[in-house]
Amino acid sequence: MQNALDSLKHRVEIDESVISDIRKEVSPAPWLRYKRERRVSDLPLHLDVADTDKVGRLYNVLRKELGDILNERMAVEDFRGIFSGHTVTKEMFEECQLVNAIYGDVAAQITEREEQLKLEYGNSQALWEAVRTSDDKDQRRSAVLARNKAQAALWEFEQDAKEQFSGLHLFMHYWAQGKQDSQLSSLFPS
Repeated sequence: MQNALDSLKHRVEIDESVISDIRKEVSPAPWLRYKRERRVSDLPLHLDVADTDKVGRLYNVLRKELGDILNERMAVEDFRGIFSGHTVTKEMFEECQLVNAIYGDVAAQITEREEQLKLEYGNSQALWEAVRTSDDKDQRRSAVLARNKAQAALWEFEQDAKEQFSGLHLFMHYWAQGKQDSQLSSLFPS
């Protein structure tokens, strides 16, 4: 395979049958399909890996240790006493509910779209894996194109999502900054 890749430098044709034979003999590492996951909770707890797969064995040990650290949720009661010294008015509470609802709606729309694109990519990846050892070049080519298209759409959306969340956080920052001034003026009237 390395010779075939090196031959690209010298404008030599690749023997697709040799590469196809290699793909039939060597299966890809199971952990490679999870390399773009951003959340620990999206990773499986265990992967079936060969004894010679050092990375896969390390993954199986570490993944169990990590658990779902990032998914642990605390009860509202655990946050009692964070805010003290100020009276929370009904208007303040309603405004916070409104801002929370706006934030939640926008964040949910972003994550729902991302999940949809991940599903499409997963389906196209599964199709590619099913036909990757096939002798039908057209079928392999169309599966690769579909997978690459879904992957590109997911990567592009991930970049857009970062910008959208950045804007959402900026909105929250400016909203909270304005609240500090109004609270202080109500505490210390002139």
